[in-house]
Amino acid sequence: MGKMLLAILSGILTALSMPGFLSGVLIWFSLIPLLKAMERKSPLWCGFLSFLYFYTHISISFYWVFPTLTENFPEVFGRFPGWVGGVVFFLMGIIEALPFLGFGILYGIFSKRVRRNPKLELFFVPSLYLLFEYLRGIGDLGFTGGRLSDALYKNVGIVQLASVGGTLLLVFIIVLVNTLFYILMRKRYFRLLYIFMVLGVIYTLDAVIGWYLPLPENGSAKIVALQPNVPVKVKYSVSEKELLEKFTRLTQNLRNALVVTPEAFFMTDISRTNTKEVLERISSERNLRILVGFPTFGKKKYNQVSLIDGKFSNQHYAKVRLFPFVEKLPYPFIFRMFSFLKALDYFDPGEKYTVFKIENFPPFSVQICF
Repeated sequence: MGKMLLAILSGILTALSMPGFLSGVLIWFSLIPLLKAMERKSPLWCGFLSFLYFYTHISISFYWVFPTLTENFPEVFGRFPGWVGGVVFFLMGIIEALPFLGFGILYGIFSKRVRRNPKLELFFVPSLYLLFEYLRGIGDLGFTGGRLSDALYKNVGIVQLASVGGTLLLVFIIVLVNTLFYILMRKRYFRLLYIFMVLGVIYTLDAVIGWYLPLPENGSAKIVALQPNVPVKVKYSVSEKELLEKFTRLTQNLRNALVVTPEAFFMTDISRTNTKEVLERISSERNLRILVGFPTFGKKKYNQVSLIDGKFSNQHYAKVRLFPFVEKLPYPFIFRMFSFLKALDYFDPGEKYTVFKIENFPPFSVQICF
């Protein structure tokens, strides 16, 4: 029971380090209880503890999905009762945590050998974790939400390493530091000062790198995040005309700015309606660049964001990694029974990531949801 509580504690600490929770500092300690729990345990027991850790983490981190599945979806689409949404939330956690069953099993197989050599252990554990974090993100069920690197979103200096090895490099570093602290805590001569020294080095480097990041040479860019605050239960029933009127009202005093709307601000393909001309006129008359989200329904269906710069430009981004079950049905021959979870429609994945380029603005990209 004690081992299970340690695994659950790891999951809680990891979740509390995510954006919007407590503090990213917790990520440097969050895996230590899990590693302690897996000490001298059989591979299957280690697999279960690792699974329990990640299930706890993902369930807390994505707590907001629970009311979406049990209240919003049943109210809006009426395809299933609320209790079914609760079951689906439970299954979602299981699917996301399954790869870490493998992490725990392999850790249990090799841990006795690598523990004899702390240097080998220091690189074996993060490498093994990295492997299963990568596997979690590939395939039709691939999902990268809740990645350990999310906890570093405020650490501008450290995050620059993502330009070298992506977020997986950040994951490797986080697990390496956790493993280092775990090894140090096993030593008879362990002193808490060692941990503070390591953290001091990490955050000093973060501050120094952040301090020396290049600043814009001149000028400024005004960016406005526009949130219509339309409740989910009426979002799918509000007409395109009402949303356009709301957009016009919210932007009537804006000039010379980049306006960014949420994902699927419009629930219809506005490239085929009069809304397109109205937005182009607003953009031209007020010197506004508008990034607007809406689905497109042509030969292929995309969850897309498009740039309006006086006219609808050819710069757009169609979501590449679609949300399993909600935006795409993974492996239909297995999961066809879950097609009732479909939201607006099943989309096709975008073909590439887009770097938007606007005069007098730095190049930038956008993400749709995850």
